[in-house]
Amino acid sequence: MKHPFLAFLPTLAGIVAGTVMALVATMALVQPQLLAIQGKIDMLGQATSTLYTPPPVQIVPIEPRPLVPAYPPAFLERRISSVLTIVRRGRADAQPLAEERELGSAVAITSDGWLATSWPAVAGLRLNELSVVWSGRVYPVRRAVRDTATDVVYLNIDANGLPAAAFARASDVESGAAVWFESRPGALRADLIIDNSAMLTREALSSERAGRRFLVQGVAGKHSGAAVWDGGGKLVGIVDEIDGNGASVIPAEGIGTALGQLIGAGVITRPLLGIRSIDLADIALDTTSSTLPQIGSWVRGVPTATPAYRNLVENDVIERVERDILDGSADLGERLLEYRPGVTITLYGRRNGQSFQARVTLGSHNTAESIK
Repeated sequence: MKHPFLAFLPTLAGIVAGTVMALVATMALVQPQLLAIQGKIDMLGQATSTLYTPPPVQIVPIEPRPLVPAYPPAFLERRISSVLTIVRRGRADAQPLAEERELGSAVAITSDGWLATSWPAVAGLRLNELSVVWSGRVYPVRRAVRDTATDVVYLNIDANGLPAAAFARASDVESGAAVWFESRPGALRADLIIDNSAMLTREALSSERAGRRFLVQGVAGKHSGAAVWDGGGKLVGIVDEIDGNGASVIPAEGIGTALGQLIGAGVITRPLLGIRSIDLADIALDTTSSTLPQIGSWVRGVPTATPAYRNLVENDVIERVERDILDGSADLGERLLEYRPGVTITLYGRRNGQSFQARVTLGSHNTAESIK
């Protein structure tokens, strides 16, 4: 009798054979797809490897020197600034200087303690309220004198070795010229002259005042008395007043001459003509029927007992002082400052539409006004 397992062997063999045949058929169908998938995986690995290959390391050299300001050579070569800070005098004991005590700036004119600033920097203050900071120390102002012809104020302190400024000529200053604004010692900023013949006022001005100002753009804050330099390090002028249009700057030319008179004689002697006038180059007339010329100094007042009395009359227009045409580049007061008191000059102009000329002997007056 056969064992039951032996009887099942043929059946088991058929099942195994069928399974093997099925696996062979399945592998034949699946194998190409597996190979395709493997190929895509290999390509993805190659692309990923290329995409994320890190760049080569680069060494960037670092300049060992600090950044240098782009100042003209004249400023890079100077050892000490000519600008000083004016402050309100405080207590005698040693205390750090509070910023709110700063009044404005001044410029060293001589090495032995004479400085120049503008009237708005010290207006309304007494002499015993004024001090100046130089090289970290506060120096009391010993003397202060305002030149009423220009509104420059001369200060004197007990100091030596100050770096005196050199002056640029007003005739060399052109609109559009680049200048350097210095309100604190060493704090320079580039600026631009936007008008080289702006007027102090459009109202009638005394012939004994020089009303021309340079207008500098872009300055802000309280910087009366600050220095304005040209690219060669020469003083173009001193900041007078500041408003929304920029800063009006008193021309520096003539500061040295006036100070020389003040030191030598104790006064500043200026020529005297004695009229009030308006510079026509700086105004627009509210009429279409005016016969006034476009340039010249329009006389608006001739007081008695002046050199101009009986030589000039109301509404005369002075067009020339000797050979100098009053074309707006300099006003009448500035032109007269070029002459000595007591000399006789010829004025050329128009009176009632007709040409005229007048010879006038200039008088003399003292424009030095001490601050007590």
